[in-house]
Amino acid sequence: MNILNLKNQSIICNSDRVFSNEDGSITAFCDCNLHNSTQIKELLEKKHKFQTEGDCETPIHLYENFGLNFVEKLKGNFSIVINDRKKKRILLIRDRIGEKPLYYSFDNNKLRFASSLKSFFLHNKIETGKKMIYTFLLRGFFPRKETILPHVKKVLPGSMLIFDRGVRSIRYWNPKTTRKKESILSYKYELESLLKEIIKDFTITRNCFGIALSGGLDSAVITCIVSQLTNCKTFYMYFNENNMELLNRYYSKLVAKYFNTEHEEIFVDLDDFLKSFPITVSLMCEPVHEIDLSCIYSVMKKIDKKAKCIFTGWGADYLFSKSKDKIYTKIINVKNKLSEALCFHHKVSRYLSKEFLFPYFDHRIIEFSVNIPDELKTKNGIDKYLLRKTFQNRLPKEIIAKKSHGTGIPETWRKELINMYEDEILNSKILRKYFNVYLLKKILSSQNKNHAINLIILNTWLKSIDYEK
Repeated sequence: MNILNLKNQSIICNSDRVFSNEDGSITAFCDCNLHNSTQIKELLEKKHKFQTEGDCETPIHLYENFGLNFVEKLKGNFSIVINDRKKKRILLIRDRIGEKPLYYSFDNNKLRFASSLKSFFLHNKIETGKKMIYTFLLRGFFPRKETILPHVKKVLPGSMLIFDRGVRSIRYWNPKTTRKKESILSYKYELESLLKEIIKDFTITRNCFGIALSGGLDSAVITCIVSQLTNCKTFYMYFNENNMELLNRYYSKLVAKYFNTEHEEIFVDLDDFLKSFPITVSLMCEPVHEIDLSCIYSVMKKIDKKAKCIFTGWGADYLFSKSKDKIYTKIINVKNKLSEALCFHHKVSRYLSKEFLFPYFDHRIIEFSVNIPDELKTKNGIDKYLLRKTFQNRLPKEIIAKKSHGTGIPETWRKELINMYEDEILNSKILRKYFNVYLLKKILSSQNKNHAINLIILNTWLKSIDYEK
């Protein structure tokens, strides 16, 4: 928890990621993974002296030179707080997609902020908001800037909050359709060039790569590009031996063999899932109904030291499929589940000393995707038409022809999870503040398992911060 007093610009700091400019007039609190930090430093090194080799010092000097527009020059994920004493203003900034979390509260001229919502619980004994508890029960996430705490908000992805004479919010990133329709050859060339540029940016300052294969097109495209740039390993996670799993395992092996990667299949069973569940929930920046994340945690544990940086094909469905919601709408508007799931990957990365890499969530590819005509997203019943056409000569024909078949955890696992936590939920001091026993029993026995799992996630997350005490 960090506190800024807007009246006298004093700071109470509990972070080791604090940097100042040369004369101390500007202080920045940064959590950054930037792809272009080296280029920015080369641009600024004649005017500024850098004390460190990391990314976190870069934003403060960029801000000195370009003012509020500095954020447009950053590539990567970041949460930044800048205290400008000369101009008497404070900026809270979150990256375009929302991979890095940033929470804040503002009262009595004191601005409190942290990268974890749990910090606000630890600061004082405070009560959760009833309205948000019921919202989470029904939705499995907290909409837009809301959190479980009434006085604590989150900075939205792609947004900047400015505290000076008042408080105002700026949406600094808002991808729009800005170009006229072009030939398919033009779109194909730009898509391939962009993906290569983005993935190359990821590989410049990192090593020991792995790729999470799904047996589908999206991760195969990533494998195609990464394997040309560096050595990599591929992994496939599976839950059971049903026909769909066997099919996806076959296609994953096919991709691994085609690109000559060292391939490993990782089996996650019910015991792995149940053991990982409480750890997974405790790592969430805030409660969110994404129980598949427990399996991802299990896989990362099993990968161990075999790979440090894991590429995934997550996100392509939203970008290249006409039938899907626009990716930007999915992130920025009411449904914040996607952004919070990305935050979870960020937390797991730190916890397990790994890093997840999401090429399809790079802002450059999203900006490109909103300008793709719908007829190039789905054509003649073929989904992701442009992506398939772009890489049709670089992937196995079976992958190009394969339809998307996603897999999730077995339904029986959800039932086992509810059974395992039933007694705990019925006796929970936390939940009994908001629900009587009759209602808790009704939710647990409902046909809609999502509501029961939401209760379990909420209770487990609050218990992880000793909220019961």
